Amino acid sequence: MAGAEGLKPLPAAGDLAEPVDARRNWLKSERRAASLSLEAYERDLFAFLAFLAEYQGAPPSLQSLRDLGRGDLRAWLAARGGRGLKATSTARALSVIRGFFRFLAREGILE
Repeated sequence: MAGAEGLKPLPAAGDLAEPVDARRNWLKSERRAASLSLEAYERDLFAFLAFLAEYQGAPPSLQSLRDLGRGDLRAWLAARGGRGLKATSTARALSVIRGFFRFLAREGILE
């Protein structure tokens, strides 16, 4: 996932690489997202996955995403709040995460 845009490697288990790439390709081709939008999307998604890796003590996988509960998402929101991030930034990141989960559900990867 690191590449021309200079993004960090995907902070997740290998089974998430293909869905993350597929979502990026979908955004690029179907939604015609601009490169800066794609980079912002990936930053938000990667930050969420990096949080999960630290919070859960292991890189997130499809199974660990299936097992996420409200408490896990509340912990992510609290961590963002603790870092002093603006509400608009968190709203955008939450939109990215919701979109990713909707994509996984639409593609039959997660329920």
